[in-house]
Amino acid sequence: EKGAMAASASSPPLRFLEIPSAPDVSFWARLAELKLNEYKLSEDPIPVIGHYRGNVHDGLAAPLTLTSASFDVETTYENQIQVEGEVILLNTLEKMKTFDRKSASWASARKIGADILAGDCGRRPSKLNRFLVVCFADLKQYTFYYWVCVPAIKAATPMLSSDSKTCEESSADADVLCKTCFDYSQSAKGQKPFWIVEENEQGSYECKDLGEWDTCSDLDKVLVAAVDMSYAKDSPGWPLRNLLFMIGATWGLKSVRVLCLREEKLGKFSATRSIVHTVDLPATEFRDVDSLIDKYQVVGWEHNARGGLGPRSVNLSSTLDPKQRAASAMELNLKLMRWRALPELEVDRLSSSKCLLLGAGTLGCAVARILQGWGCRKITFVDSGKVAFSNPVRQSLFDFTDCLSGGRPKAEAAAEALKRIFPEAD
Repeated sequence: EKGAMAASASSPPLRFLEIPSAPDVSFWARLAELKLNEYKLSEDPIPVIGHYRGNVHDGLAAPLTLTSASFDVETTYENQIQVEGEVILLNTLEKMKTFDRKSASWASARKIGADILAGDCGRRPSKLNRFLVVCFADLKQYTFYYWVCVPAIKAATPMLSSDSKTCEESSADADVLCKTCFDYSQSAKGQKPFWIVEENEQGSYECKDLGEWDTCSDLDKVLVAAVDMSYAKDSPGWPLRNLLFMIGATWGLKSVRVLCLREEKLGKFSATRSIVHTVDLPATEFRDVDSLIDKYQVVGWEHNARGGLGPRSVNLSSTLDPKQRAASAMELNLKLMRWRALPELEVDRLSSSKCLLLGAGTLGCAVARILQGWGCRKITFVDSGKVAFSNPVRQSLFDFTDCLSGGRPKAEAAAEALKRIFPEAD
């Protein structure tokens, strides 16, 4: 017993590799569209989903991917692990700076804890992980500020790594073990993140759901399998944290062997890349969700590109045509006016209206600019005059060059000026 205690004391803490977030351009474009047309000034959580897969590339972690399809919570992909999440879209950058991250991460952790206590994670192991995206969308500049959290429940006493070997080093039948796991994973379309692998008396392997752990006759011959996004030998991926917490809290085990499954280039699990960790678990008491706050911490806010804890930003203005940016900015201005001051404003009706202006003088120029500012895109001028030298100082659509060579026709010069101001004008 003293030898075992000494071995545990000398074992290093098990460290987990952070799962990087990877929201793509389509995710932000869809969020911007929903902000303008559906969410408006609401800051209520928006349900979304993300996906990750087993690691394929050495030196590069498999990310949590977010796309335009993330807003359809029924979206699934073969060989991708689904993770439920929420987007909190704040209306100002200042609100994002003062956002209560602790309360938000605890709210997600409480949901995970409730699912563990209810036994739902045994039936649906994807419920062991959730994520949160807190963001502010500057739609005028098409810049998005965001911070992603994948909450993990952390005990005061760390988990210890008493052994770490490749699957090939750990098992004489490593190829058979990995193939058994791959076949089981494919039976679930590659969408199950965790399961149990039991070695029977004949030396073959059988995969089971997490909820069937109590049917295993010899726990010494049991591995917990995890689709692992990490590339590091000594550090499994972040999604494993809550699984190990659940095992310590509900299975009553003090030690567990975990098979972290990583892929070959063809998608099959690799015996040479997959890692078997032997993890010593701290004593865990978890009887109700309220006890989480008293005894545990929640960690999981993503580090930024500089390696510190802080939000990231992405500027997508370069992906848009300048004319499209101008149209989007004008549309945003109008919708902000409607949301904040004029709920009855019919923006679409204004943009589709046709206006005929009789005269392009001082009043005509001013009215045209006001109409354009309110979203009217189709304006026709009727004016038989030409631009005189006295006009530009009083009539905002003309300048000095319009007066030269006898003066340009006012209707023509005014129409071109509107198009220079807003290229989508007709």
